This record gives sequence, C-alpha cells and structure tokens, in this order.
Amino acid sequence: MCGERTNDFDGKIIAEDKRIPLLGLTGSMAAGKSTVSAMLAERGFFIVDADKTAHDVIQTEKVLRKLTDAFGEGILDESGNIDRKKLSVCVFGEKKNEVQNKTCPGNTANASAELLNDIVHPAVIESLFEQAETAKQLPDCRGVVLDVPLLIESGLHKRCDSVILVTANIETRYARIMKRDGLSRREARARIAAQMPQWKKKRYADYIIENDTTEAELHLRVDELIGTLQKNAAENNAQPSCEA
Repeated sequence: MCGERTNDFDGKIIAEDKRIPLLGLTGSMAAGKSTVSAMLAERGFFIVDADKTAHDVIQTEKVLRKLTDAFGEGILDESGNIDRKKLSVCVFGEKKNEVQNKTCPGNTANASAELLNDIVHPAVIESLFEQAETAKQLPDCRGVVLDVPLLIESGLHKRCDSVILVTANIETRYARIMKRDGLSRREARARIAAQMPQWKKKRYADYIIENDTTEAELHLRVDELIGTLQKNAAENNAQPSCEA
C-alpha cells in the first residue's frame, strides 16, 4: 500500500513537464525570503508577490468602493485613491485620532481591523491565484511561486503543491533587523517574538533553505533546491502507481 506523499507534483512536472507546480515561499523575519524569491525568478520561476498584490488590490474599483463604504471617504487622497497612511490611522490609530473620528467614528481598533481584513483578504487571495493560473500559461515557466510572508499562518500553504521555508539562525536575524530598521537588540527580539516561531514553521515545510552565510552560498543552496526537486521527480516517476 502506498503511503502519502507531500510532494505529488514533483513527478508530474519537473521530470515529465505535465503541469506547472505551485510553490509556497515563506520565511522567518529577516531570514532572506525576498532574496530567495529574486533568485528563483532569475531561474525561470514566476513570482506572485503577496505584498505587492495587497498594495494593488486596495486600489481596484471593487475593493476601493467597499473600503470607502466601510471607513468613509476620508481615507482617500486628492486623486481619489486609497491613502494607505490614512487607512492605517483609521484602522489602527489612537481612538481619539482626528482622522479616525472623521472617517470611522465609533469603530474600535479590533473591529476596524477585522472589517479591513474581511474586505481585503478575500480579494488578495483571489488575485494571487488568478495570477498563478495566468503564469502557468507562459512559455518556459518552470514553476509558480507564491511569495507570502504569512503563508502558513493564513493557511495558504494548504493550497500549494509544496512549501519552501527560508531560515537563518537567531543571531543573524537580530543583526539584519537591527541594521535594516535601525532598531535595538531588544526591539529586534520583540519583533521576532511576535511572529510564529521558526521551529514551528519548519513543521510545515517541504524544503528548507538556510540563509546564514554569504549570498554566493545562498545561490548554491537555491540551485541545490531545484536539483532536489528534479531528483525527487525522477524517483517518484520510478515508483509504482498507488491503487485506490
């Protein structure tokens, strides 16, 4: 009896080129996910960026209308587009903030954040998978990568063929955050502590790329990952088919 395989797509795409895999890419804070994403793009993978998608989605007519209905026209700029800073103040600002009182009076921070999520989150997910399906039709596309910071926390990893996790040791991550954001070690520690622990994310990962040395070494590890995908594909193709 055949056991379950978490990477069923490998044998169908990389060795036989029958379908395009959907890979979920995520990482711990300051581990280097964006760098790995760029390297995969250089190697022929199409990247669907969740942060960029969320930025674009809130300016679409459908979502913009829902946001102004919920929070008022005070969240718009002079051109009639969503002003992300005003929206953020409205949703997460102080209760007595002037902008918040004008745009969404009576809303508590928690209720406003939940309402914002209810409006934006489904639209972002819809856009992510629309982009993925479109990308699969492109010539020479080796695979589609969903680049999502909260891939696991949001449950989107369940809709991916495999999950790639970028990690780095804690001291390296502290140093990167402190240098990048100008924070103290204590502040860097607080930011990391607010997220899902790296050890827990590893439970959901099919492939792990450790990024705690040089960029040249990271390039090698990305190439090793692709090689591993190809090797697994060949091995899966050699296995007998599972019978129901």
